[in-house]
Amino acid sequence: IAQHWSGYDNFGQGPGRFAAGFQMADDTYPFGHKLECIGHYGIGGSVGFADPVANLTFSYTPNRLIAGGAGINPLSRRLIKAVYAAL
Repeated sequence: IAQHWSGYDNFGQGPGRFAAGFQMADDTYPFGHKLECIGHYGIGGSVGFADPVANLTFSYTPNRLIAGGAGINPLSRRLIKAVYAAL
């Protein structure tokens, strides 16, 4: 998976890295703290990503929107950490 673009993401209002059609992990959007991961954070705290190194996919959609719009949900961060700890 190759990076196609990086820079200021106007939609996400911050730095970003993107492959063809996917957000790539970086310091702002860690996806389990692995730069090889691709996916996307969504509005209200949802997230979905694939980790090709660990042969893992992860998805979380809250049943209520998290205040603040798009970005990292503290609960999804804890769930991702727990999934990696269980491997």
